[in-house]
Amino acid sequence: MDVQWMLSRRQFVGTLGVGAAGATVLGCLPAAPMPLPPSEMTSDINLRLLNRITFGPKTEDIARINEIGYEAFLEEQLSPETMDDGEAEGRLFFLGSLNADPQGLAGRNANVVAGELIAATTIRAVYSKRQLFERMVEFWTDHFSINQSAGNELRYLKTIDDREVIRTHALGYFRELLRASAKSPAMLLYLDNNSNVAGAPNENYAREAMELHTLSVNGNYTQQDVEELSRALTGWTVVEEGRDRGRFIFRPENHDDGPKQILDLSLPAGGGIGDGELALDYLARHPSTASFIATKLVQRFISENAPDGLVSEVAKAFSDSDGDIRATLRVLLSQSAMAQAGPKFKRPFHLYVDALRRVGADLRIVPRLARSMEIMGQVPFQWPAPNGYPDVATYWAPGLLSRWNFATNYSDGRLPEARIDPRQIADVNGVADPEGVVALWDQMFFGSEMPDGLRQALLDYINEAPNDNRRKFAESFALAMSSPEFQWY
Repeated sequence: MDVQWMLSRRQFVGTLGVGAAGATVLGCLPAAPMPLPPSEMTSDINLRLLNRITFGPKTEDIARINEIGYEAFLEEQLSPETMDDGEAEGRLFFLGSLNADPQGLAGRNANVVAGELIAATTIRAVYSKRQLFERMVEFWTDHFSINQSAGNELRYLKTIDDREVIRTHALGYFRELLRASAKSPAMLLYLDNNSNVAGAPNENYAREAMELHTLSVNGNYTQQDVEELSRALTGWTVVEEGRDRGRFIFRPENHDDGPKQILDLSLPAGGGIGDGELALDYLARHPSTASFIATKLVQRFISENAPDGLVSEVAKAFSDSDGDIRATLRVLLSQSAMAQAGPKFKRPFHLYVDALRRVGADLRIVPRLARSMEIMGQVPFQWPAPNGYPDVATYWAPGLLSRWNFATNYSDGRLPEARIDPRQIADVNGVADPEGVVALWDQMFFGSEMPDGLRQALLDYINEAPNDNRRKFAESFALAMSSPEFQWY
């Protein structure tokens, strides 16, 4: 790469007030500040919804919502079982571990099983028409976070947890999701409830069930409540050997069958497995849980600074529907709620999937498929703590350099799992001049709402950089993807 071009790109960096995709070769550039969010959100309410419930709107998504309208499109997304998702499912055909039972998984290489789940999650996010469902799978995966890399058993069992807990209940009832998670062998092992027995209770899962899964740290429970919940869950464990290895089992001989008091829930003696089930149902229906879940949903889909009034509306919908997730989402994603949307910073997985969706990239299953996500700091199922990947801009903003490098590698065709050629994309769309190319990137990356300043900066770059136009078209693709505006949705 010649010095003249490096200087031109450095000038482009200065024009935008933040780094750009050439940071790989410009190691001397100072660390970039956090990119400022857009000064205003799009006034197109349809585009707002698409930006929130997809991993990046494709042109066909925009055409679909404009054809049938906001409400009909939302209802379509809330009924994923009615949608043909053949393309996404067809791409999963060779991932043989996805539907295996615990015994079948145990005979496979643990790293291969873990890698296939990551690949499947990425494929579904990129290609599934059921985008809101996939976004909710991501939400609950964070909420009931399990670090897949914490041991070989978890590399196997997280696949079952993803299939039978998260995906089965992502749009169902919260109490059923909570119960399924509590009985998930992956969760039982990850948070040590498999060793929770009468006389020597392990409080780890009980504490996280209250703090992270239901009431929240502000839920007004006490250490005594944690201890009582752990007693209610004694005997909930995992079969460790034999044909049923890796399955949930309740062992009554290990259960503390005495009376228990959890907040204002009284459990009489002799309840057996029902102690834990009644306690979880009670926590699922608690007002603090409704408020906590509502706050997290509003922060994920509407604004990091969740408006109090909207949180109250969503919490009421959650409580009134007995934790019906679809009914809750109808309020959360209503037009009046979407009017309150504030800029959200894309997490690395979101950015990666968005970049592939926008241009219709062909994602292939290759070794180290998750390498780019790993460098940017977010591989599915790899967060080391049980609280899930952060959803705040301040956590992710310092990683801009890795994002620019990803954009450069992507535009240069150096991603082995998704090779593209922006120059060929321009040719296929019949554009060969700078204005047409920038308009194409505008349509793909910004839904034809690229800010004027960015449009002019890209045009100036193409017109003034010394390389030939075809090379500059590829570079402008990476620069558009690296722009501050594309980091937000």
